[in-house]
Amino acid sequence: MKKLGIIILIIVCILTVGCERQKKETKSKEVKTEVANPLIELSSKEELEKKIGFEVPIIEEKETISYIAIISDKDKNHARILYQDGSEFDMIKGIIKDQEEISGIYGAEETETIEMDHYKIKVYEYEETIYGIWRDADYTYSYSMQNANIDTLKENIELLIK
Repeated sequence: MKKLGIIILIIVCILTVGCERQKKETKSKEVKTEVANPLIELSSKEELEKKIGFEVPIIEEKETISYIAIISDKDKNHARILYQDGSEFDMIKGIIKDQEEISGIYGAEETETIEMDHYKIKVYEYEETIYGIWRDADYTYSYSMQNANIDTLKENIELLIK
């Protein structure tokens, strides 16, 4: 009976030490949480501008289906407008390094540069998508379309720039 008591005591001690070690390891690990979905769909242009903190041009002649704010930790708030025809306009406050940061399209090839007003618009193509990227001192812009040609892209960008 004495041996059984000693064995039970040893088992309890081993379990207690193991549980304490587990608690310490759990406490020492930092748990990082990230925003699961930084996309916030809003019901109007005015709500979008209020959320991101800057004005956003739109193409009045097109039906808008979504106003989206993309909030990041980098203080580069991002506006996205989706149009009924499948085209998309993105605008980020701040200058970006790579075209992929605003277009979200990786692997596209630059096909040409066009000048419109005082902007130099770099045109990219990837599969059925054509898009233009331009910037000024404070913002970077991207406008993309599916199954369109360069002339249609230019016409739509011109409507955004005016």
